[in-house]
Amino acid sequence: MITRRKPSDKFLMVAQMIGMVLLLMLMILAFGNDIGRLLK
Repeated sequence: MITRRKPSDKFLMVAQMIGMVLLLMLMILAFGNDIGRLLK
């Protein structure tokens, strides 16, 4: 977008993996908080 050329496929793949891992960690944190509240 900045350099006005298409990013490489490898960069897109790595960026997608990082995004998925961050999303998964956020979901685990949210579920952990909910379960922790239920047990207390």
